[in-house]
Amino acid sequence: MRNTLKKMSKKRVNNTTSNTTSNTMNKTMNKKIKKCKKTYCNKTVKKIEELGKKRAKIIAIDNETAYYPNKSMLGTLTDICYEEYCNPTCKNTFYESGKLSNKYKLLIRSSEKVSPGKMNSIIKQRKKIFGNKTTVLKNGFYEKIPDNIVEKARKKGIISGCMSTII
Repeated sequence: MRNTLKKMSKKRVNNTTSNTTSNTMNKTMNKKIKKCKKTYCNKTVKKIEELGKKRAKIIAIDNETAYYPNKSMLGTLTDICYEEYCNPTCKNTFYESGKLSNKYKLLIRSSEKVSPGKMNSIIKQRKKIFGNKTTVLKNGFYEKIPDNIVEKARKKGIISGCMSTII
């Protein structure tokens, strides 16, 4: 009986250490994601907003009406940036590992009002890219993105490349 108790207590210790390790890894990843959102996405959207305001001032001089960047458009750009550049597993994107998730299909259908025929072409394109592989990601980036571009992206604060090219 004592031996079984010792074995059980050892198992509990091993389970708690593995949980602690995964918790610290999750915390580290969450910090990286927050940093990516703060350093890359928010700065990029602010730059786009500033450029839009400068352009609106130029248009205002010519046409006497100014058009400033739309808040919903800037919010959409921020969301897209999060999905493509701050999403280490590319979850709910075209490059997600495994089968195409239902949530991604719903996002595509709702945002672009995609017909079933177009959805089938998206699935065929994905099969062409994936082939027999279950993932096309290498360290969070699409595998065909050159290493020098991945390094430049990481220096900017990007932690994932869920697209075929990085801007």
